[in-house]
Amino acid sequence: MSTEGSHHDGAQGSPPVPQPWYGRRSFQIVHPYVFHYGSRNYLVAWSESERARDFRNFSLSDIERVEPLEKYFTRRRDFSLQAYAERSFGVFEEKQVNVVWKLSPKAAQDAKDFLFHPTQKLEPRKDGSLIVRFRAGELQEMAWHLATWGREVEVSSPAALRRQAEYAICPEGREGRHDSR
Repeated sequence: MSTEGSHHDGAQGSPPVPQPWYGRRSFQIVHPYVFHYGSRNYLVAWSESERARDFRNFSLSDIERVEPLEKYFTRRRDFSLQAYAERSFGVFEEKQVNVVWKLSPKAAQDAKDFLFHPTQKLEPRKDGSLIVRFRAGELQEMAWHLATWGREVEVSSPAALRRQAEYAICPEGREGRHDSR
Protein backbone atom coordinates (compact mmCIF):
# COMPACT_ATOMS: atom_id res chain seq x y z
CA MET A 1 0.00 0.00 0.00
CA SER A 2 2.78 2.40 -0.74
CA THR A 3 1.15 4.09 -3.72
CA GLU A 4 -2.21 5.69 -4.40
CA GLY A 5 -4.72 3.22 -5.74
CA SER A 6 -2.54 0.16 -5.15
CA HIS A 7 -4.39 -2.97 -4.15
CA HIS A 8 -2.60 -5.71 -2.29
CA ASP A 9 -4.15 -9.12 -2.44
CA GLY A 10 -3.55 -10.92 0.81
CA ALA A 11 -1.58 -8.01 2.27
CA GLN A 12 -0.17 -8.88 5.68
CA GLY A 13 -1.59 -7.09 8.68
CA SER A 14 -4.98 -5.68 9.43
CA PRO A 15 -4.05 -2.62 11.45
CA PRO A 16 -6.30 -1.34 14.24
CA VAL A 17 -7.19 2.21 13.24
CA PRO A 18 -8.22 4.72 15.93
CA GLN A 19 -11.25 6.66 14.73
CA PRO A 20 -13.26 9.32 16.51
CA TRP A 21 -16.81 8.08 16.88
CA TYR A 22 -19.11 10.74 18.21
CA GLY A 23 -16.15 12.40 19.91
CA ARG A 24 -14.65 9.15 21.21
CA ARG A 25 -11.60 7.26 20.08
CA SER A 26 -12.02 3.70 18.91
CA PHE A 27 -9.71 0.99 17.66
CA GLN A 28 -10.80 -1.01 14.67
CA ILE A 29 -9.33 -3.95 12.87
CA VAL A 30 -9.43 -3.10 9.20
CA HIS A 31 -8.45 -4.66 5.91
CA PRO A 32 -6.68 -1.85 3.99
CA TYR A 33 -7.55 -1.65 0.29
CA VAL A 34 -6.42 1.67 -1.10
CA PHE A 35 -5.34 5.21 -0.24
CA HIS A 36 -7.68 7.76 -1.80
CA TYR A 37 -6.03 11.15 -2.29
CA GLY A 38 -7.95 14.35 -2.98
CA SER A 39 -8.82 17.51 -1.08
CA ARG A 40 -8.79 15.19 1.93
CA ASN A 41 -6.86 11.94 2.15
CA TYR A 42 -8.39 8.64 3.23
CA LEU A 43 -7.65 5.01 3.72
CA VAL A 44 -10.44 2.94 2.17
CA ALA A 45 -10.70 -0.25 4.21
CA TRP A 46 -13.07 -3.02 5.23
CA SER A 47 -13.87 -2.60 8.92
CA GLU A 48 -14.38 -5.62 11.15
CA SER A 49 -16.21 -3.41 13.68
CA GLU A 50 -19.63 -4.75 14.67
CA ARG A 51 -21.01 -1.26 13.91
CA ALA A 52 -19.71 -1.33 10.36
CA ARG A 53 -18.87 -4.66 8.74
CA ASP A 54 -18.49 -2.74 5.51
CA PHE A 55 -16.05 -0.56 3.60
CA ARG A 56 -15.33 2.73 5.32
CA ASN A 57 -13.21 5.80 4.75
CA PHE A 58 -10.68 6.56 7.46
CA SER A 59 -9.30 10.09 7.39
CA LEU A 60 -5.52 9.81 7.43
CA SER A 61 -5.26 12.83 9.71
CA ASP A 62 -7.45 11.05 12.31
CA ILE A 63 -5.40 7.85 12.42
CA GLU A 64 -3.19 8.04 15.48
CA ARG A 65 -1.60 4.62 15.45
CA VAL A 66 -1.34 1.57 13.20
CA GLU A 67 -0.41 -1.88 14.46
CA PRO A 68 0.23 -4.64 11.92
CA LEU A 69 -1.28 -7.93 13.04
CA GLU A 70 0.04 -11.43 12.49
CA LYS A 71 -2.80 -12.43 10.20
CA TYR A 72 -3.78 -12.03 6.57
CA PHE A 73 -7.02 -11.15 4.88
CA THR A 74 -8.33 -12.14 1.49
CA ARG A 75 -9.10 -9.18 -0.72
CA ARG A 76 -12.69 -9.17 -1.93
CA ARG A 77 -12.69 -9.59 -5.70
CA ASP A 78 -15.99 -7.71 -6.03
CA PHE A 79 -14.51 -4.47 -4.64
CA SER A 80 -14.31 -1.65 -7.18
CA LEU A 81 -12.85 1.70 -6.16
CA GLN A 82 -14.74 3.30 -9.07
CA ALA A 83 -18.10 1.93 -7.88
CA TYR A 84 -17.25 2.80 -4.27
CA ALA A 85 -16.33 6.40 -5.15
CA GLU A 86 -19.52 6.88 -7.16
CA ARG A 87 -21.70 6.39 -4.08
CA SER A 88 -20.92 9.79 -2.59
CA PHE A 89 -19.23 13.14 -3.17
CA GLY A 90 -17.09 12.95 -0.09
CA VAL A 91 -16.42 10.63 2.76
CA PHE A 92 -19.93 10.23 4.13
CA GLU A 93 -22.70 8.43 2.32
CA GLU A 94 -26.21 9.79 1.93
CA LYS A 95 -29.05 9.04 -0.40
CA GLN A 96 -27.93 9.98 -3.90
CA VAL A 97 -29.54 12.95 -5.63
CA ASN A 98 -29.21 14.58 -9.03
CA VAL A 99 -26.80 17.49 -8.78
CA VAL A 100 -26.51 20.40 -11.24
CA TRP A 101 -24.05 23.28 -10.89
CA LYS A 102 -23.41 26.20 -13.20
CA LEU A 103 -19.95 27.72 -13.13
CA SER A 104 -19.34 31.21 -14.46
CA PRO A 105 -17.24 31.73 -17.59
CA LYS A 106 -14.37 32.85 -15.34
CA ALA A 107 -14.52 29.65 -13.24
CA ALA A 108 -15.25 27.41 -16.23
CA GLN A 109 -11.66 27.74 -17.42
CA ASP A 110 -10.43 25.95 -14.29
CA ALA A 111 -13.47 23.75 -13.75
CA LYS A 112 -13.24 22.03 -17.13
CA ASP A 113 -10.10 20.26 -15.87
CA PHE A 114 -11.53 19.20 -12.48
CA LEU A 115 -12.86 15.77 -11.64
CA PHE A 116 -15.65 16.74 -9.26
CA HIS A 117 -17.18 13.27 -9.33
CA PRO A 118 -16.46 10.05 -11.28
CA THR A 119 -19.86 10.20 -13.04
CA GLN A 120 -19.81 13.91 -13.91
CA LYS A 121 -21.03 15.22 -17.23
CA LEU A 122 -19.67 18.61 -18.35
CA GLU A 123 -21.72 20.82 -20.66
CA PRO A 124 -19.89 23.89 -22.00
CA ARG A 125 -22.31 26.75 -22.76
CA LYS A 126 -22.14 29.34 -25.55
CA ASP A 127 -21.67 32.13 -22.99
CA GLY A 128 -18.50 30.39 -21.68
CA SER A 129 -20.12 29.02 -18.53
CA LEU A 130 -20.05 25.33 -17.67
CA ILE A 131 -22.84 23.05 -16.43
CA VAL A 132 -21.72 20.13 -14.23
CA ARG A 133 -24.11 17.20 -13.67
CA PHE A 134 -23.73 14.03 -11.62
CA ARG A 135 -25.56 11.87 -9.10
CA ALA A 136 -24.18 11.53 -5.56
CA GLY A 137 -24.86 11.95 -1.88
CA GLU A 138 -23.19 14.07 0.81
CA LEU A 139 -24.50 17.59 0.29
CA GLN A 140 -22.50 19.09 3.15
CA GLU A 141 -19.20 18.01 1.60
CA MET A 142 -20.35 19.47 -1.73
CA ALA A 143 -21.29 22.77 -0.08
CA TRP A 144 -17.84 23.00 1.51
CA HIS A 145 -16.24 22.34 -1.86
CA LEU A 146 -18.47 24.84 -3.63
CA ALA A 147 -17.50 27.52 -1.11
CA THR A 148 -13.99 27.44 -2.57
CA TRP A 149 -15.45 28.65 -5.88
CA GLY A 150 -17.23 31.56 -4.19
CA ARG A 151 -19.78 33.46 -6.26
CA GLU A 152 -18.46 31.82 -9.44
CA VAL A 153 -20.78 28.83 -8.96
CA GLU A 154 -24.55 28.58 -8.83
CA VAL A 155 -26.37 25.47 -7.64
CA SER A 156 -29.32 24.67 -9.88
CA SER A 157 -30.34 21.56 -7.96
CA PRO A 158 -31.06 20.23 -5.47
CA ALA A 159 -32.56 23.11 -3.46
CA ALA A 160 -31.12 21.77 -0.18
CA LEU A 161 -27.61 21.97 -1.62
CA ARG A 162 -28.29 25.49 -2.91
CA ARG A 163 -29.17 26.63 0.64
CA GLN A 164 -26.14 24.92 2.17
CA ALA A 165 -23.80 26.31 -0.49
CA GLU A 166 -25.16 29.84 -0.11
CA TYR A 167 -24.42 29.71 3.59
CA ALA A 168 -20.98 28.11 3.08
CA ILE A 169 -20.06 30.72 0.46
CA CYS A 170 -21.26 33.71 2.41
CA PRO A 171 -22.30 33.08 6.04
CA GLU A 172 -21.47 36.66 7.01
CA GLY A 173 -20.48 38.31 3.76
CA ARG A 174 -17.41 36.08 3.31
CA GLU A 175 -16.44 35.28 -0.27
CA GLY A 176 -15.17 31.92 -1.50
CA ARG A 177 -11.47 31.23 -1.80
CA HIS A 178 -10.94 29.23 -4.98
CA ASP A 179 -7.49 29.96 -6.36
CA SER A 180 -7.35 30.24 -10.13
CA ARG A 181 -4.38 28.58 -11.73
